[in-house]
Amino acid sequence: MNARKLNILILSLLISFISVAQKPSRIYNNNLFKGMEASAQADIDNELAKAKVNFDKVLVKEPESAMANLGLAIVYSSDKYSDKDYFKALEYFQKAYEAQSQFTAGDKVVLNDLFLKLDKRRGHRPVIKNMDWQRQQMDDKLIKYVREENNTDYAKKFLREFPDSKYYANVSHILNYIMFREAENKNTLAAFNQFLKDYPESAQADIAIKMRNELAYKTATSEGSLNSFRNFVEKYPKAVQVETVKKLLEGMLLKKHPISRHLKLLSILW
Repeated sequence: MNARKLNILILSLLISFISVAQKPSRIYNNNLFKGMEASAQADIDNELAKAKVNFDKVLVKEPESAMANLGLAIVYSSDKYSDKDYFKALEYFQKAYEAQSQFTAGDKVVLNDLFLKLDKRRGHRPVIKNMDWQRQQMDDKLIKYVREENNTDYAKKFLREFPDSKYYANVSHILNYIMFREAENKNTLAAFNQFLKDYPESAQADIAIKMRNELAYKTATSEGSLNSFRNFVEKYPKAVQVETVKKLLEGMLLKKHPISRHLKLLSILW
């Protein structure tokens, strides 16, 4: 065999080896499972990071690979992994779930091991049932994370990226509550008005209106001017304090103007 043919053979073997090494099933066994079973933080992070890199390589060639997408979902949802990301986990899992018809008999053997490692009660159950179970686990982890973080950016990201989630309404309520608390802490007319503009249907809208009106009333009476009273009545006509402010305004007008002009001004104001 001449040198040229030998080089071609060696190159072909290397390409074949790389191809085999990057099969998702091998990544599960070589990296993912080791990371899941490791106890030392360094080992967990090292093995799961390797799994992530290798699964990413698979997706470069096969973006719809159910096994690679599922593998990344498991990596990112691993609670002990330092770079966990429950948003990415659910995103990758959804892709895997939609493409699960790809799973071969060999894939299912590997997946049976995966689900057994995730929960010993899942052993020997049909993959399709385990995928449904895992979908619930992914949903629960993410919604728990969003609730506990109490962060507006996370809530908004969830609503933006998972509009079909069964938890959409729940996260909407969480976001409304967080934004109301922010307005309450600022305790300014601008903050309350912005909240009511952005979340008019929120459960906190009524209390926000009440607090806004009370603050506006205090501001108007603190200034104690004709303009401040008039602005209050014009801007917040449904406030419970309107009648009180009108009486204050009438008293000011009566002191400053003759009765005829007073009546004329009142007719203009009301």
